[in-house]
Amino acid sequence: MGKKRFGVAIDSKISLDLDNIARSLGLDRSKIVEIALKNYISEYKHLLSKHICKGIIVIENSNEVSIDKILEDHRNIITNYIHSHIDKECISVIFVSGDSENINALNQRLLSCGCLVRYLPFHHN
Repeated sequence: MGKKRFGVAIDSKISLDLDNIARSLGLDRSKIVEIALKNYISEYKHLLSKHICKGIIVIENSNEVSIDKILEDHRNIITNYIHSHIDKECISVIFVSGDSENINALNQRLLSCGCLVRYLPFHHN
């Protein structure tokens, strides 16, 4: 597959971070951006069509935010749950399986309460 060239404007701090990462990994900016975009697309592409999906949701939140009610409301798609404290942060890893719309609803509720959330889907057919 060929390459498509396009320009983007990004914050100068992000640009500096990008250059530092590229230098430390021995890659050029284009390759770093390509890798990042592939990961981003993989993470969100599953939202384009309804399907049965499996993955993990990693949540970072302060001790002040309780997600127990949210998790209880979505227990039908949660297959396992790990919770740990690192310094003052609560880190939770939730294994999910079910309808992609339900997984997205859980993800959105977690985001709306101020948690840092990352959904990592397992590959599906």
